[in-house]
Amino acid sequence: MYILAIDTASSICSVAIGTEDGVTVEKNIDKGLTHSELLIPIIDEVISSSNINKKDINLIIVAKGPGSFTGLRIGVTVANTFGELLNVPVIGITTLDGLAIEIGSYQGAICPIIDAKGRKIYTALYKNTNKLNRISDYELMDIDDFEIFIRNSMNEKIIFIGDGITSYREYINERFHDIEYEFADNNNNFQKAGNLIKYVLENKELLETKDIFVNPFYIKKSQAEK
Repeated sequence: MYILAIDTASSICSVAIGTEDGVTVEKNIDKGLTHSELLIPIIDEVISSSNINKKDINLIIVAKGPGSFTGLRIGVTVANTFGELLNVPVIGITTLDGLAIEIGSYQGAICPIIDAKGRKIYTALYKNTNKLNRISDYELMDIDDFEIFIRNSMNEKIIFIGDGITSYREYINERFHDIEYEFADNNNNFQKAGNLIKYVLENKELLETKDIFVNPFYIKKSQAEK
């Protein structure tokens, strides 16, 4: 089985090819939000590098959000189009799940943070109990509410990952000085298409999907306030 994965939810345009054994080729380009120009050429490049043809692809995985509205629309539209043309299933994975799986073996709480601009973040909490499990809702919140969210949700060491670390590292250092925490390495903080493959292979029930259409996943502020 050959898997094509696409992540255009951030400024990075990321495409990967994988099999049941894991990721074989991945390409990540950060040129700002120019995904409409970059995505198809990168797909062609990683397919060629894998020595396969488009018709060999059996499954498509796409980052469905949350993230850049424009980037998500581009990635999801291309994934759906390829799925229809190739008559193969399309699986949508949230960007927060994709970030968390990057460090899914961490023994403690895992907290991806995506900068949603305007002092807002997308976040969730995860824990490894034989496999990665989400232990909170997906949230969109003001950064000023983040401390309460963390303190009410966990009582163990925690690792933060994602581009939100760049924006809010100082905030975290100030607010959580009494908590055991750490930051993921910088090279783990950007969203990668290969992580989508890793997530699906760890959750093999997703391979049973027959869907050939994915909708973008937008978290509304009202969801976080419920």
